[in-house]
Amino acid sequence: MKIKPTIAAPALVFIIYAALLLSRAVNLDTMLNGTNPYLAAVVVQLLIFILPTLFFCTLRGGGYASKLRLRLFAPRAIPFVIVASVLLILVSCAIKLAVFSLFGKTLGVDEGVSIYRNYTVSDGSPVPMLYLALAFAVFPAITEEFTFRGVILAEYESCGVGAAVFFSAFYFAMLHFDIALFPVYFAGGLILALSAYVTRSILAPIVIHTANNLFALFLEEYIWRSILQPRNIVIFTFITVLLLLIFMSFLFGEAGRLYKIYGKAGVDSSYALPPAERTGALEAFVSPLFMMCFVLYIIIVV
Repeated sequence: MKIKPTIAAPALVFIIYAALLLSRAVNLDTMLNGTNPYLAAVVVQLLIFILPTLFFCTLRGGGYASKLRLRLFAPRAIPFVIVASVLLILVSCAIKLAVFSLFGKTLGVDEGVSIYRNYTVSDGSPVPMLYLALAFAVFPAITEEFTFRGVILAEYESCGVGAAVFFSAFYFAMLHFDIALFPVYFAGGLILALSAYVTRSILAPIVIHTANNLFALFLEEYIWRSILQPRNIVIFTFITVLLLLIFMSFLFGEAGRLYKIYGKAGVDSSYALPPAERTGALEAFVSPLFMMCFVLYIIIVV
């Protein structure tokens, strides 16, 4: 398929947005009444993300998979992945705390997994923790990262690595159709895209994303209950900002260490096109399909 990346990528994203909104409009949880809720969640994610993305990859032709970093990350990248996982959680907490301080709006666990909340158990029965983690933490991380840190990054590399990171994060943030949470998801998208490049593996953002989802599912609610006590806000803000700065320095230190290793080993970096060979980033911004994605987002959230 010879369609320009600046047209093909937003076309895929628009289809995914439309599928997600359609799944909400037709109330798939009612249609799947009687179905195992965890299985229903997996089916929904397959229909929304995996099928369109796999079809897109097929149209792109042979050899496209090699651009998607479908490989394990090296053991030397484990410290980076751990640091990035903690940093993503800290960034999320810091932004949500800022929103709460400025606007009095609490962005808690329910909104953190909002696009799948319609498919949870509703009959009051005990929830098997493993099924919950797999259906609402692990599998969403796999499907979303395959699309946004796999295909979208690969497509926009024709505009430069910086543009690829930006558009991957921007589309990911719009996916959740929540304007209050947009900064959380955009910042998270930047960290996840950075991790894909630094580790040269899509598995790294999947692991980091999974860690954040697990935190949102099992810990975030209890932390926010504590934060909302007036006497705790100041100390929690101080601790969060301090840890954020510490782990940011760790992250860039680990990234520098890995890139130094890559430089000495002569690792291929042909994905980073020289300026003369790039498609202008402006072309990506003025793409009609990018505009359609953005307008759809605005219509839904406003």
